[in-house]
Amino acid sequence: MGTNLSTLPGGPAADLVPGDDPGVRVVVIDGSEDRRQVTAHIVEQAEGVTVVGYADGPVRALEAVARLGANAVVLEVQLPVAQGLDTISALRDDFPALVIIVCSFHGDATTKRAAAARGADQYLQKPLSPRELHASIRSALKTRTGQSAS
Repeated sequence: MGTNLSTLPGGPAADLVPGDDPGVRVVVIDGSEDRRQVTAHIVEQAEGVTVVGYADGPVRALEAVARLGANAVVLEVQLPVAQGLDTISALRDDFPALVIIVCSFHGDATTKRAAAARGADQYLQKPLSPRELHASIRSALKTRTGQSAS
């Protein structure tokens, strides 16, 4: 399990003030720095959506969501899979209103069912469609919290 919180373009994630952006505040969780960057780029193409931090494992995911005031996460379940599924459970337990979008290369029905049972709002298979990811974030946020992102 990793414990490295990556730096966002423009400054470290830890320097952002929780709640300073009223839009969708996303933490990208993936064990691969390259995949975190690619996912962040796709996520930030949506208007009103900002990636506020990165995490490479369960411990940093919980820390980042709490510290940065995130209202959504995009999670690669392959942390390995057991850790990814446990991360979903831990996030759901600690942050009941958090939107949890799984984006993974694992497309098997067993993993999808396990993710849903642990609290994932959406499960998208990679490669990601930006349009599908953006719609999933907005739909899940509206359903879970009654908010709408612009």
